[in-house]
Amino acid sequence: MSKQLIYLAEDREILNGFSMPRSQVVFANESLHQRLHRQLHGLQKEYEFEIVKIQQEQSSPSVEHPLSRIFDTTLVFFDHIAYSDDLIEHLIANDFYYNSHGMNKIKSHFNHTIASDSDRQTFTHFPYESEHGSKIENPKIFSVPLKLPLGIYPDKKYEVALTEFFYQPLNDSKDILKIQSCIARESTATIVKQLKRVLSNSLIEKIMNNSFLSRFSNKIGKNCKIHPTAVLESCVIGNNVEIGPHCFLRGAVIGDDVVIREKCSIKVSVIGRGSYLVPTDIFNCYIGENCNIVTHILYHSIIGDRTFIGGGVGFADFKYNAEPIFSDDQIFFGAIVGDGGFIGAGLLFQAGIEIPFNTKLINYNQIATGQFKSNQIYVAKGSQITHIPKNFLQDNKTASPKKAELEL
Repeated sequence: MSKQLIYLAEDREILNGFSMPRSQVVFANESLHQRLHRQLHGLQKEYEFEIVKIQQEQSSPSVEHPLSRIFDTTLVFFDHIAYSDDLIEHLIANDFYYNSHGMNKIKSHFNHTIASDSDRQTFTHFPYESEHGSKIENPKIFSVPLKLPLGIYPDKKYEVALTEFFYQPLNDSKDILKIQSCIARESTATIVKQLKRVLSNSLIEKIMNNSFLSRFSNKIGKNCKIHPTAVLESCVIGNNVEIGPHCFLRGAVIGDDVVIREKCSIKVSVIGRGSYLVPTDIFNCYIGENCNIVTHILYHSIIGDRTFIGGGVGFADFKYNAEPIFSDDQIFFGAIVGDGGFIGAGLLFQAGIEIPFNTKLINYNQIATGQFKSNQIYVAKGSQITHIPKNFLQDNKTASPKKAELEL
């Protein structure tokens, strides 16, 4: 009996704004290509199929190729697409096949990290179907309310939702944020899915919000130095990682050789290998390899490899009127900074800014002079320094009568 054939289409298209093929974008310790390769080989023994590698252009229906006739009757995976582990197994186990002309849809609302009651449902083209006509549903397994302040965010109820399936193509650099979000939540979703078989939602909520119990859901690599005061909840930690005192990590995927200094907060984010973080608050971000993050806050942003983000740098992550930043109704998005970037201290950017790779931005307003004298008062305006009299900031009530009289 011949084995089932499963095709792995390898993509070489360069991602816009970056210097690498989109299939080679690395999430913590593995690229999309490596991830798909690992997922398929993990199921190969159980389902007894043969993997056939092909080039992406051979799978296009517009290209005449001897193999193209069979693509619409077998299962094809693409290495520029992020599939959840559960979705890949579901497609293989239920004899799904790729249909290049199919118009099936999979709900992608929860590919965004933050969901709210007012968000419109969105769908992603899903070119897979089975002989039995099975449809893919993407139910919400569990959600965690965020309770964000209404004075800052434009809606009342926000939550981070965990789902069983995700299918997210990397067609544009903005899609990196959706993929990293799915990968960061995947480990937690797997744990919750197992708990739901035996426990109620209320009990699961207590477990997942208990710092002591949630520590048992972490996956920790080798030779890590994690301070006893650090709290990790449902995280995947690579090898040789250092996490300092009083850090809080939830739903974070950390690559090898990362250094996280004391008092860092990292939630639902992917941090690439070799990166260095000083005390900062990071939420729903993709940080590439060998980055240096010095700024104190970073939300909903994509930072490419070998990039420096200076102290006081700020990326706005939503518009004050809650209008979508992009055409797909995404209202939360900070910035895209390409590989090899340098963003100097104190620079501020509007929501949705895109900075291409190897761009250096230096703050013109930095103070360059060092000709200061002791016990004097100076005022900074831009990069200029003005010397002012000492009595400018002196409280008249505490000044001596004689000196006050002279000043009148």
